[in-house]
Amino acid sequence: MSKCSKATFVNDEPEASWGYKILGIEDRECIVNVRLLMAKKGELGVNELVGHEMQCSYPKGMVAYVEKDLSKCHGLLKEELQTIVITKLHTYILENLGKFDESLSKVV
Repeated sequence: MSKCSKATFVNDEPEASWGYKILGIEDRECIVNVRLLMAKKGELGVNELVGHEMQCSYPKGMVAYVEKDLSKCHGLLKEELQTIVITKLHTYILENLGKFDESLSKVV
């Protein structure tokens, strides 16, 4: 990835396996196609996203696991991952709304 040479590889994490395909340079950016190959353990809720893809672009020379920074990506996989995060955050806020209210009244 540091040279943006065309290649494919797999990042096998405990939560999921990600497939990368380095496509090459476009507008001085290294373009990487990312596919969710397998969802594993955890509460990510990404089982239904297996096979979905997104394209990410990074400055040439940068080495990173591209799924860690979705701001540099676009595509169906990114959109669905963001939906999961927003839904989980919404649920967390609703479940803890009373706790937030108590904390806010103590501050005054």
